[in-house]
Amino acid sequence: MTAPAGGHPEEREPRSFVLLWNPLRGGWSMERHTEFAQHIVDAGSQVDNWSTGARKSGIARGDRAYLLRVGSAPRGVIGSGRILGEVLQAPHWSAARSDPANIIEIDWDVLLTADQLLPREELLGSLPGWPRYIQGSGYLLAPPVADGLGELWNSHPPTRDFRRRAAAPGC
Repeated sequence: MTAPAGGHPEEREPRSFVLLWNPLRGGWSMERHTEFAQHIVDAGSQVDNWSTGARKSGIARGDRAYLLRVGSAPRGVIGSGRILGEVLQAPHWSAARSDPANIIEIDWDVLLTADQLLPREELLGSLPGWPRYIQGSGYLLAPPVADGLGELWNSHPPTRDFRRRAAAPGC
């Protein structure tokens, strides 16, 4: 966000983006995913970078990110967090690629296991406007769909339980 002459940041409504994770293609290993989830329970959050695919702009600090597990079953929303800044370019996460990747820094607040995720079928059945297929990371959700996803995600029992464990004293 930029600061105008008066010194107050320009504000826009936070937006929600879907980021994709295919465990078979890289990014996080299942072991790293498990380590990050435990760190969130212990510390309340975990900061990491994530690819926005072809998206190079339109993402800002304070926007919401939902991590959608794709590829092999089970498929669905497995994590969420707050975006900490704009899209940057960095070396590609795949060693097979020499071109830069578009990435954002995210403060993850929930990472569920595959058996706890919010299933794709529930997203399709409960959220009018949820896309049947999302082709790339960095997908911008329309406001009504984003609002519906936020409500569905926050009422999802494993999400509530994860947040309760992360907030418990001594964790």
